[in-house]
Amino acid sequence: MNDEMKLHHERMLALVAFTASSFQTLHPSPFGGAIYTANGRLLAQAYDSVIRECDPTCHGEVNAIRQASKVLGSRWLDGCTMYSTCEPCAMCTAATIWAGIDQVVFGAFTNEDATHFWPQEMDLRTKDLTGHMVQRPQITVIEGVEREACKLLFTQCASAMQRLGIEI
Repeated sequence: MNDEMKLHHERMLALVAFTASSFQTLHPSPFGGAIYTANGRLLAQAYDSVIRECDPTCHGEVNAIRQASKVLGSRWLDGCTMYSTCEPCAMCTAATIWAGIDQVVFGAFTNEDATHFWPQEMDLRTKDLTGHMVQRPQITVIEGVEREACKLLFTQCASAMQRLGIEI
């Protein structure tokens, strides 16, 4: 494993730990996102707050993009890398494109891993969507980083939700 991949694994494990902290709240979520600058500065990390905010757009990735944009005072996140515990959905992938993020690194796969706990509305893949970019270079997508650790978040979150009496 090269140094870049080691860094991706370290950052993903940090995001997994952050996301797991949501299991101690009243609104647990297995979906987390983090954004790092090209020089390695963590700009933002967030987890899904759809239930808490009663807002279907508050996915972990979108929340992280919103935070990072505020930190930088810009809607452009050029040179940044998005980390996600699960393959970004179509909305999150589009937000990543619109923000100008250069790279997406994710752990679990939406259709293979997440759908067992969170039924999915569509089967569009991140790579398929980013493959249709016409004005900017395509986003680099790195799949399956710490997949098993990310998959475990679904089981742990389901237990936390059951404990709280929350249904999906």
